[in-house]
Amino acid sequence: MEFTAQEIQDMAEFFARRFPQAAEREAIMAEAGLAHGPSEPDPLRAWTTTLTAAASQHKVRRLATAALARRAGDENLVEMVRVLSRERRRRGGITWGLVGAGVLLLVGGVLLWTGPRPADAPEVAPEAAP
Repeated sequence: MEFTAQEIQDMAEFFARRFPQAAEREAIMAEAGLAHGPSEPDPLRAWTTTLTAAASQHKVRRLATAALARRAGDENLVEMVRVLSRERRRRGGITWGLVGAGVLLLVGGVLLWTGPRPADAPEVAPEAAP
């Protein structure tokens, strides 16, 4: 999922309010599989950098899920994970739908190409009329 600069900024503000401590942010990053960047004392800048890296590595959903594990009661965080997961499923559904359609077309084409031709059909003698 691609994010605009404004969306990254909005998410950074969202996370900075909930996780202002560097230790919390670094633990969430580690759980999401993100490398630690340079230390930044300002939580908003730190989260902006973190989310920019997560977006470029397609790990924003993993980051949000790791944050949710620390604050399971946060309804806004629960909704963010839901939205990110829904977007991922929708994108994945389109991809698999296109792959499935391509496979069906390929199989149908092969069957038409290799199937019996009218010239190859066995001749059947017509039955005599009574």
